[in-house]
Amino acid sequence: MIFRQVCYNFTPEFCGGQQKICGGIAKFPDWKQGFLRVDFLCFECNKDFASLKPAKSARSLMSAFVSAKKKPGILKAVTGLVALGLIMTLHLQAVRDVPLLNAAAFGITLIVVILVRRWRYIPATTLFFLQATGVLIFPAFLRNFPVIPLLLPLMIAILVTAPIRECLPVFREFRRGNPDAVTQFLVILTGFLSTSALLLWASWTSNPGIGAQMVQGFAGFSPWLLYFIGVPLFALINATVEEAVFRGLLQPALRTVFPGIWLALVLQASVFAAFHFATGFPNGLAGYAMVLAYGVMLGYLKERSGGMLAPVAAHIIADLTIGYYLVVQYI
Repeated sequence: MIFRQVCYNFTPEFCGGQQKICGGIAKFPDWKQGFLRVDFLCFECNKDFASLKPAKSARSLMSAFVSAKKKPGILKAVTGLVALGLIMTLHLQAVRDVPLLNAAAFGITLIVVILVRRWRYIPATTLFFLQATGVLIFPAFLRNFPVIPLLLPLMIAILVTAPIRECLPVFREFRRGNPDAVTQFLVILTGFLSTSALLLWASWTSNPGIGAQMVQGFAGFSPWLLYFIGVPLFALINATVEEAVFRGLLQPALRTVFPGIWLALVLQASVFAAFHFATGFPNGLAGYAMVLAYGVMLGYLKERSGGMLAPVAAHIIADLTIGYYLVVQYI
């Protein structure tokens, strides 16, 4: 029996790229690279394989692999329910903020995710649990900044989960990507449409959200300092953090559970919109609809380009619009 360190599978989301010790050597046809020499099935990657026995030939092993992968399994059903529960809790948090209840709900969700060993959900669930408990811990002046309530939980969640080997494939979603010419055009188009929509909403609403209060706190600073340093720095940090949370962690986790990419795009965008519902720019029902459509487009840019550069660039354009509008109007 020959043992190797790497478990090869036909789809990266199937085992999350986990490195395990697998035994046995077999050949499987690979439609991209011809024939690959790969290890026998890794029983640690997915519990659906717990009942399988070593196949006598590469062909029978391939058949066992395909048939087992098509079975939905109890774990997949549990993961789907956990994902729906997480999304519902995030929406309820936006509509009715009950810190203790939210923290308890996210804590239970995190425990379930750990017990069923759904590694792709652990970083995102840890982040939202820390975000819910942060409302109880962070001082009020920190909670009033749009970036801080997500930035600190994101940093802590990365520090806690990145050392876990099984969670490492999740953070590969943070790669730069390769935006082609069409993607670059879509980034510019998304930036133009979002800027236009934000300015129209700002001229209509009487509630600019918590951003107006934040900007008024910098009234003593030089306007030039805000124009050339404050607003660009805010746009860069806020766009990067929100994209890392919603398109970098949440979207890939949803993509591995729900069929079809568009359902994952809509669900992550709905959570993104819920976070803006109460005090965001834009906010309210109209703001929710706007951010929902915007979030779907950002998610599509991420999927099309295969990385984070395209959605972050489009997001920065929108945040620059928000920042400059608030500075001009309230300082």
